[in-house]
Amino acid sequence: MFLERHFEQAIGRIFGNGAVPLRLKLWNGRRIDLSPAPTVTVIVPKMSALRYFISPDLNNLGEAFVEGHIRVEGSIHEIFRVAESLARNMSYSCAYYRSENNPLELAQVQKLDRILTKLLLKPGERFLDIGCGWKSLIIRAAKQFGAIATGITPSRNQFDYARELIRTEGLEGRCTVELCDYRDLSDTGGFDKIASVGMFEHVGLKNLRAYFCKIRSLLSDRGLMLNHGITTSDVDSRWVGLGAGVFIDRYVFPDGERFRSRANTCTPRKAGRGSP
Repeated sequence: MFLERHFEQAIGRIFGNGAVPLRLKLWNGRRIDLSPAPTVTVIVPKMSALRYFISPDLNNLGEAFVEGHIRVEGSIHEIFRVAESLARNMSYSCAYYRSENNPLELAQVQKLDRILTKLLLKPGERFLDIGCGWKSLIIRAAKQFGAIATGITPSRNQFDYARELIRTEGLEGRCTVELCDYRDLSDTGGFDKIASVGMFEHVGLKNLRAYFCKIRSLLSDRGLMLNHGITTSDVDSRWVGLGAGVFIDRYVFPDGERFRSRANTCTPRKAGRGSP
């Protein structure tokens, strides 16, 4: 059956990413333990519910639970931990679907390739990812495009994760990650290509000039930069209502308009071909 085959493939991917403390109880009496000591049990009462595990993001898993398609046993803290482990794609921001039939994993890779292709990234070029998140873009740039890739992040968790993955992938010397703020980089004019994906929302309107000036100083005279982010013509989010704007400001883009607004000035350099 289609669902069962794709479910088995999804389970295989989960096993390949390491143990998850989860037990699945299927409608036919079968039990699947994804670790030696599962702390959470998910009961799947019907075959049709398998579809929620084929691409198990938080939306799919949440919908399955709320709509009663699955039942869950375990402490609330363990349940959230397991759900996060199942949903981890480790690629920030949107995906790029070439076809409505593309699975999420493929769409995320296509998003990475679209960014790097737009930048005309070539082997040997120095590439910088500002706000590199969980490393996916710099790993792709180094492995598939032959670039010398650098990622920066202010998150210790992201830094530790990315550094370990670079080591296990054998990419030392071709791919590095730094724990720092983009404003503290001093490699003036050292990068051929720069990307910033889903980061500049945190900068704040008052700091955008300083943000782009700093990027310009890091870019070579003939370099290219791609900035990907969410914008709005209603900066106060008045139309959202129901407290959504407050929630976004607090939990999604905390203090976006006031984010580390230290003074920063720049002197524009003469723009070369391909300058932003």
